[in-house]
Amino acid sequence: MRVIYFTLCAIINIVVLIIAIYARKFTHGTQNKVFLVIAWDALLSSVCDFVCTYLQVYAGDFPHKATVLFVSTTLYFVFRNFTMVALCMYVSVITNFIYVINEKSTRGKILSLILLVPYLLNVALIIANIWTGWIFTIDENSLYHRQPLIAFNYVVAFIYTVFGIVVLVAFHKTLSKSRIYAIAFMYFLAISSVFIQFFYPHLLVEMFATSVALFETMILVQRPEELTDSNTGMFNITAFRRHGKNLFLNKNPASIIFIRITNGKTLLNALDYETYTELLSKINDFIVSALRDQKLRGQLYHLQKGRFAILFKGNDTEISSFFADRLLKELPQTHELTNIKVETYYHVCHTLYEHNSDCSDFKSFKELMVLAENFDKILKPGKEVIRFQDQKSKEMLKQNVTIDSILMNAVQNNLFEMYYQPIYSVIEHRIVSAEALIRLKHDGKFISPEFFIPAAERNGLIHQIGDFVLESVCQFVASDKFKETGLDYVELNLSVAQCMEIGLADKIHQLTEKYGISADKLNLEITETAIDSSANTMLNNIQKLSEYGFSFSLDDFGTGYSNIKRVVTLPLKIIKFDKTFVNEVNNPQMQIVLKNNIEMMKEMKKEIVVEGIETNEMLKVFSDYNCDFIQGFYFSKPLPVDDFCSWVDNWKKQA
Repeated sequence: MRVIYFTLCAIINIVVLIIAIYARKFTHGTQNKVFLVIAWDALLSSVCDFVCTYLQVYAGDFPHKATVLFVSTTLYFVFRNFTMVALCMYVSVITNFIYVINEKSTRGKILSLILLVPYLLNVALIIANIWTGWIFTIDENSLYHRQPLIAFNYVVAFIYTVFGIVVLVAFHKTLSKSRIYAIAFMYFLAISSVFIQFFYPHLLVEMFATSVALFETMILVQRPEELTDSNTGMFNITAFRRHGKNLFLNKNPASIIFIRITNGKTLLNALDYETYTELLSKINDFIVSALRDQKLRGQLYHLQKGRFAILFKGNDTEISSFFADRLLKELPQTHELTNIKVETYYHVCHTLYEHNSDCSDFKSFKELMVLAENFDKILKPGKEVIRFQDQKSKEMLKQNVTIDSILMNAVQNNLFEMYYQPIYSVIEHRIVSAEALIRLKHDGKFISPEFFIPAAERNGLIHQIGDFVLESVCQFVASDKFKETGLDYVELNLSVAQCMEIGLADKIHQLTEKYGISADKLNLEITETAIDSSANTMLNNIQKLSEYGFSFSLDDFGTGYSNIKRVVTLPLKIIKFDKTFVNEVNNPQMQIVLKNNIEMMKEMKKEIVVEGIETNEMLKVFSDYNCDFIQGFYFSKPLPVDDFCSWVDNWKKQA
């Protein structure tokens, strides 16, 4: 007697698995979709197998029993044989071999035929069995009998098994060892269960083994928690990294659209977690719907911090480029959420990849990830889709990728240089000080401090760079060149990392003693970010440095929180107004803000520096506002030491 309980357990297992897939929203992406197809196919196969066995063993006299049995057995063979095809497709997807199959080339067409023809022949044979009885028959007593050509089913299954194993071996570098072992075990279960059921027909273990293999694959290969966001169902940055690496391993041509919500950081801070997740889900649904409408096979990822990527594998770059233009125009800017209405703005970038081609916008996995993180910093955003237009863009990307080695080389070989920008006194009508600014050249071109300073803070070289700045400025202030300029002092910036140094105060004091300069020759600029990042340490350093006689400026006032409490409690001598005030000076509302802030600072006995002055008109405006010092290109851009000293000398002669 056939044992039906294995099949019943298989049905329960697979139903639970399918419910879990839908409940956790693991239905996006080709890999998830193919796995879901396998699960549904296994369920249908199990149900057909259960019906067949039940009718033969338990049904007794049942109306049209032989007909129902024949139909359910036929469907079982159709679904069961498709399982090996789907499994083969699944292996092709996770190894990226699927994109070789989908190539519009002779090789792609041949591989497609290899995958389709055996199954189609088998289906044709199963259908023909209705009239020929070559695979199985049902006698007048509703008993099932195997026929000689049933062996063809096993031959076809063997073909797909071999094909899948060959693909797995050939593309094993695209998978971790644990995933390879998991897939190998899945094949072992499938093959061993077929042999068991072939030699012991009463043990219906095939579908039970399949259900176990599906659970094992879900846990060890799919790893949904690792690759997807359970709240939105979107693929995450881990999945993007994995699929991105496979691009280079398999040398697949591709195009990638990157999307950034430009006000994403603001929204993240302003919205609670559930509302922000709802916003991401709405954007995700719109993009998925747009892909579906255009019948495109792009894979969407959420890369954190309001960044998305859509990966298109293949050579249809014109289609993906058109889709990028459409997205920028049609992405919704207004979103009606549960408790609030929000607006979003976007930057969209379209990039191409082709192995060993000059047309490729990125050449390595590291370049791809840097581009994903910084595309709107590397390439200048505008109202149109951002694209690599020239060689300069690619050089900037390469610079981003190699910045760590560039900085290490600069530190080791002392390649940094100090530049100085003059600061004009409105009251004294002379150049009274200068701001020290670090500069770095690579391959004859300047690298912006806004770029290499954060990189140095990230990789730990900022402390050595900070030491270079302190040493260089002290050396300059102690020189005869500085004395000849007649400047009162030099301003230098302290980075966030420097502010976290417990021994910073003693280090600076020791340097001034080493070069024989007084503390009043240095004015130390700190930012609100530095205070926020290391409040206790920074306050201790400020207090100790004040005791040594150093003065302080609050840099970029107006760009951060601008907490007036800091201005009141910290021993600040100078407040530096950011150039954003200059840019908006014609705005009547900004004029009110400016006048009130200046009056307030004056009453607190603070001196005011305005940065970013480029015209005589702006100089007059802020002079009339009773500001103390002016800094900007109107006087001079930052200059190397010798050029700066010459410039000051010429200024004094012309004044």
